[in-house]
Amino acid sequence: MKTGRISVPLLLLALASFPACGEKKEEDKKITIQFNVAKEKEEKKSETAPGAPQKPPAPAERKISPRQEDPARLAARPPEPSAVRPTARAPMPPEAEEKIEAARSALDRRQAAEAIRLLNEAKRLAPDHPRLYPMLARAHQMNRDREAAKDAIHEGLSRNPDNAVLLYLRGFVRHREGSVDLAKQDLRRALEIDPNLPMAQRARQALQDMEEGKPARRPAARRAGPGGGPPGVDDF
Repeated sequence: MKTGRISVPLLLLALASFPACGEKKEEDKKITIQFNVAKEKEEKKSETAPGAPQKPPAPAERKISPRQEDPARLAARPPEPSAVRPTARAPMPPEAEEKIEAARSALDRRQAAEAIRLLNEAKRLAPDHPRLYPMLARAHQMNRDREAAKDAIHEGLSRNPDNAVLLYLRGFVRHREGSVDLAKQDLRRALEIDPNLPMAQRARQALQDMEEGKPARRPAARRAGPGGGPPGVDDF
């Protein structure tokens, strides 16, 4: 009985102490939160105060230059238009080649009308053939049809503006007609494209004559041998 009397008060005391402990823990938690908030405010004030050391800015996102990109990604990209190489010229029909060779033989024999016929047939088969229009212009010039020769030169240059032979021929024609500035442009451009053609020497002489104000010289006499030289050297 004595033991029971002592146990009951102790038990009541222990049960009464639990709420007190819980309240103390909750109070300690509030104090800790208030302390942290006050500390954070003090840190912000110290950072914004004049003369306070500033934190280094976050590193900016690094941009990758094309040279640093993955080679596999660069290879997969389509090429720029300026980097696209022109495709090779398609082979000409054999029949067109045969007619052009036959026309060359006709020009060697000074048979202008036959050469014109063969070249017009070749033009229907291969209108972009690089040898076609210089030979056609020469054949018309040989046939004493200067306007048809000029038409052949202009038609050829409309299809291939960088045909050096046609530029030489048009330069000679323009020089003879008195269009000095246009003749200079054609002859200089032709010399840039192909300075090794036999007519290049005549072009340099023509440019020198134009600089000195001299009139156009007469074409040189037709040379002996097959064809008398490349198309356009004679007869223009």
